[in-house]
Amino acid sequence: MIVRGNLYHTVVAYDHSGWNAVPANNGGNGPTWQWGNEILIGYTKGPFATPTSLHQTTDEGPFSSWLARSTDGGETWATWEPHPYVGDDGTPSRLLVMWTPRHRGL
Repeated sequence: MIVRGNLYHTVVAYDHSGWNAVPANNGGNGPTWQWGNEILIGYTKGPFATPTSLHQTTDEGPFSSWLARSTDGGETWATWEPHPYVGDDGTPSRLLVMWTPRHRGL
């Protein structure tokens, strides 16, 4: 853990045999939600690239989408691969129900 003032950096997920990260083109900086001390983030797992590559992972994959959740403000994390994860197989999902917002501010 790296501490700078009242901020700290910690590793959420690590796999010595592969790549775990939020790609820059995966929803901006990746999906992140926070409700008080509860945090949920989405990230991608895949293979490492060769040391001569400009990127940390290969284009071939396979890639899988994972979620990580903390209920203590980021001190500890639980990770899992959700099934099914919308679009995880590369095909667009079909809208099943049209949602209509009822609040005027939405």
